[in-house]
Amino acid sequence: MNYTLEQINALKLEDVESIILMRLELEEGEEATEEQLQAEFEAYKAELIEAEEARLAEIARLDALKERFELMPDHGRIQGMGIQNPAKHFIDNVLGAEPEAAEAELSRMEAHYKEVSDKFESESWLRNREAEYAKIDVMLMEAIAEKEAGRPEKMEAYLAIRAQIKLDNPKPE
Repeated sequence: MNYTLEQINALKLEDVESIILMRLELEEGEEATEEQLQAEFEAYKAELIEAEEARLAEIARLDALKERFELMPDHGRIQGMGIQNPAKHFIDNVLGAEPEAAEAELSRMEAHYKEVSDKFESESWLRNREAEYAKIDVMLMEAIAEKEAGRPEKMEAYLAIRAQIKLDNPKPE
């Protein structure tokens, strides 16, 4: 039976006397002394306290891991991890079934997220260029047609805008 720390501290020898007698493993007909009962009762309470503190520490450790996981953007739903639903996988399979592996799995997920985030950040110049190019793409067909007709002004304007976009969004060295 699981007792809370408060319940353990409130226990009396009478509450668990049958357990204490079993723990003493007395020979048939042998009776325990009050000192034996009290000493075994104190040892039993100490074991209960140790077990409950360990249980509470494990709950706190798992809660801390879950909190770390929940701090990850979108709860770790990162492309390319090979897991369809990382949040569900982490909570059900790692925390639930393999709590001893939770720390390593979370560290792996955090490292992967950092790698993906760093890559995403390092490619911001490219995304910015692509967004700006998309705004002027409508000009390209007309510029090509005008240039073919001997009027290169629109193509020159288009190319000048593209050059400015490259200047505004330089590729990092």
